[in-house]
Amino acid sequence: MELRGPNFKAVPGHDLTARELGMMLLLAEGATNGEIEQMTGMKSIDRAAAETSIKKKLGARTQANMIARAFSLGIIASRALCLLLAVLSADYQDTLKQRSPVRGGRPGVVMVRIKTAGRNVWV
Repeated sequence: MELRGPNFKAVPGHDLTARELGMMLLLAEGATNGEIEQMTGMKSIDRAAAETSIKKKLGARTQANMIARAFSLGIIASRALCLLLAVLSADYQDTLKQRSPVRGGRPGVVMVRIKTAGRNVWV
């Protein structure tokens, strides 16, 4: 189950529950603790317990370190970066298709060598 926000997406990993993953996404989007409690319907003590659980699972000490670890572990990713990587990947695949198997040849063109009268003619 992948969660998407306006700027980031969250991918399951490191035994995070759906609630913890949603909380990570909200934190990455810049939500305050009060906003998270209001949006998710969590009580303050439940939010704090979920945050402690996430920190433990990610090996983080602070809330900022928790977000940084989520990014470095690939749990949270920038949607703009994901789009850029997808476009570059597609462009790379298209480039490979257009490469000529003949060194110095023209892409997408089959070249045939015909030997006539002792000369090589490329068609």
